[in-house]
Amino acid sequence: MESLSYSEKALSALPLFHRKKYVIYVEGPDDILFWDNVLQQLGLTNYIIKPAGGVEEIKKYSFSIIEASANIVVARDRDYEDFDGTIHNHPRIIYTYGHSIENSLQCSRIISKLIANYLRSTSSFEQEVANWHRDFEGLAQDLLLLEIANTINSKKYEITGKSCVKFLPTNKAYLLCSKKTKKHYENLILNFSDIHLETAASLLSQVKKNIIWLVRGHFLTAASLNFIKHIVKRERGSDFSMDHDSFYTMLISILNISLLDDEDRNYLNAQITTLLAA
Repeated sequence: MESLSYSEKALSALPLFHRKKYVIYVEGPDDILFWDNVLQQLGLTNYIIKPAGGVEEIKKYSFSIIEASANIVVARDRDYEDFDGTIHNHPRIIYTYGHSIENSLQCSRIISKLIANYLRSTSSFEQEVANWHRDFEGLAQDLLLLEIANTINSKKYEITGKSCVKFLPTNKAYLLCSKKTKKHYENLILNFSDIHLETAASLLSQVKKNIIWLVRGHFLTAASLNFIKHIVKRERGSDFSMDHDSFYTMLISILNISLLDDEDRNYLNAQITTLLAA
């Protein structure tokens, strides 16, 4: 893992050193394959991708672009920067459309394609996935509101964490348990003022994205896996196993820009177009 040990002058010399037009920093090794796949398919060439070493490091690289015009590119998760006012509008800082790359990878078309591939089928399960996403959103909405309130209140509490497992009614469920989410919400809401909650609700309404794009991508993963297992068992009548690493590998293996949701693909394409014109 690299850390930001270069001076801004040295950063700007990296493209020449690597003999590439673009040196692109991503958060970590798990992000490289996603961004390489997407950038190639959107027409970007002559680049090298390097891991920054974590979220705090990728923020430092972003600041080096904004504050010192470092001649590098950053491709990064959006996280909750729409809500805390830290998002950067710069042609060499590329963001995911949703919270993270995992939100893109778990869109309805890609999950549908993964299910069909596993079943060796040409059937589409896209509408079923979209229906499941809608139901998941209804159960996750209150938790997301607290995530946003927490973001604008110095991130003092863990709201959802990196997995939804603790909010599932069983280890095979693919929807959150309303009783568990309500209890968690009621325990945490006392820590936030009415102003924080009202501001969070206002910010959420302004973003105009479905909740499935705004929940943490890793939070969604366990439910996605359980949903896939549910459909596969229904279709072929037997269980199958898949761990998180295998799930990520399969998602990356079928990732195609045409399978991304339209708004996601259009947003990424617009950013690459801006980068190429800069």
